Amino acid sequence: MLGGSPYWLVLLAGAIWASYVPARWREPGLALLAFSLVVGHAPVVAIVYLFAACLVWWLVRRESGLAAATVAVTTLAAGLVASKATEQYTHAGWISPLGLSYLVFRLIQFIVDARRGAWQRPPGFMEFIHFLFTPALFVAGPLERWDHWDKPVEESRGVRVSTGLWRIVIGLLKKMYVADLILPALAEHSGWVVPDAMGAHPGTADIWQACAYAYLKIYAEFSGYSDIAVGAALLWGHRPMENFNWPVIASTPADFWRRWHISIAQWCANCVYLPVMGLMRSVVVPMLASFIVMGLWHGLGWNRVAWALWQVGGLLVFITWQKRLGRPKTGTWRAGFGWKLASIAMTQTFVVASYVFMLHGETVPVLDSLALLGRMLGLNR
Repeated sequence: MLGGSPYWLVLLAGAIWASYVPARWREPGLALLAFSLVVGHAPVVAIVYLFAACLVWWLVRRESGLAAATVAVTTLAAGLVASKATEQYTHAGWISPLGLSYLVFRLIQFIVDARRGAWQRPPGFMEFIHFLFTPALFVAGPLERWDHWDKPVEESRGVRVSTGLWRIVIGLLKKMYVADLILPALAEHSGWVVPDAMGAHPGTADIWQACAYAYLKIYAEFSGYSDIAVGAALLWGHRPMENFNWPVIASTPADFWRRWHISIAQWCANCVYLPVMGLMRSVVVPMLASFIVMGLWHGLGWNRVAWALWQVGGLLVFITWQKRLGRPKTGTWRAGFGWKLASIAMTQTFVVASYVFMLHGETVPVLDSLALLGRMLGLNR
């Protein structure tokens, strides 16, 4: 859907509508435009999505409806898992419906926020449909929360529109030039090994190069999509949360997850970490549960579980280090610029190494990925 002419035509129509139509008609028109794009892509799927959205919205607004809404979204989440499993592990040619995982996660967050009373005001029906299906976010945008989405944009119309257009241009440049042209060209020119060209028995340097290339390419693509999402939402009168904040300069594993895919990290904190923390009274179990959910959202497979264990291991090492030494004091070696650079280098190395679990998809045996990791770390040849 993103990149096709219907997307840009609907986006333009919505931008004009949001800028010149009276306020009382704004949200209904934007909701219809947003949902029309989903209908144009897959009519049957759109009807199912609309039914789920209507059911959750109606149930959440009733005092006794939260439990039923939870059951409804749990059923939808089970359908998501089944859809992903069918897509990955069968040869039926099945492709998961567009936006299914995004819709499920947004509805779960909506119910959790309703339980906690996190809203200043509940959304009206048309506001909710616009919020869920806005083309700004539906394909690759941040996992926006209603309480944040509902905040007014303070800039004037001219500033809002110009900022939105600029963010769209930046996003397109990242995707079309950095991810699709510059990185492949640099790799080819320098002899940098890319994942698709990695041989059956790659050397240590080859694996590191392939992982680094995958990391940079995904960052350029995904942050580009997020820029487009923010820009498109601004054109329609809303400012969604940012999804990336220069993760390539993160100096600790914890700092990285405050900068990389910020919305899913916050979603896991709200919907997985805190509930599990309340049950287990432990740090490790909710942390592991959060990363497993985060990994499986992107793809079902043991490689994603191994990726989660790697992330949790890195965070635990960092937490232990910080507890032993405390926060760096002004004037000490740990507060100096040299240590800052070393911390960034170590953190980025840790992140790059995690991509070994994603080089060849979810169906590759996890033992093969672990063998590559061992080769990267010099543990086997």
